[in-house]
Amino acid sequence: MQRPWHGNGPQTTIDTDRGDIIWEPIAPMDRPLDVGWLKPRKMERKELGEVRDAFVKASERSIEAGFEIIEIHMAH
Repeated sequence: MQRPWHGNGPQTTIDTDRGDIIWEPIAPMDRPLDVGWLKPRKMERKELGEVRDAFVKASERSIEAGFEIIEIHMAH
């Protein structure tokens, strides 16, 4: 997706011409967000576990750093 200051929409050649690198999107399903968006690669079950484990490790690091509140964005 585009950087917020460029519209937050799907990336296009305008973005790559500017020098942005389009990452390979991955998701639990292989359906694009909407028309014009890149089709993500469907994650393997193992990868879902890796993402879960990364969230756990990140929360542990934030507690060690002294944070008292952790907010996780889970809308997508």
